[in-house]
Amino acid sequence: MSYILRPYLSRGSPAATIRPLRRKSRRRHGRDGVRNSSISYRVPAPEVSLPTDLSIDEINLCLVFSNLLENAIQASVKTAPARRKINVEVYPHHNHLLLIHVENTFDGKIQQKNNIFQSSKRSGNGIGIESVRHITDKNGGACDFTYKDGIFSAKIMLRI
Repeated sequence: MSYILRPYLSRGSPAATIRPLRRKSRRRHGRDGVRNSSISYRVPAPEVSLPTDLSIDEINLCLVFSNLLENAIQASVKTAPARRKINVEVYPHHNHLLLIHVENTFDGKIQQKNNIFQSSKRSGNGIGIESVRHITDKNGGACDFTYKDGIFSAKIMLRI
């Protein structure tokens, strides 16, 4: 399921962007799993405004956000309630770049094979992060995924 982010982002409310994803996650993980997670967000100004004509397809932009946030929520829910935390930062840069940083807690082991993250839900390659990589590459952007000391970090640069 995708979410069109422009109406939420143009209102200047990152909380409004996260709200539909939290509702979706509540249905999947139960109300308590999401309620006990801390989701914070930071934007450089009272609102994040995007150009009306985006060079990136809106559906692809939504897929990037939904994959990153859904992975963060799923990983965070598996940690102890006191450790659950997700930070989301979104910064427009020089009217042609969108910088996205999602950081979340995780427990367990992250596995990679040939630089491809392995799924924690089934055997084989993970789909979400590979989808983000594909969209970022297709867009001429860049992405970086790191994990250390129970913190997973996704840094995305998209041309808008």
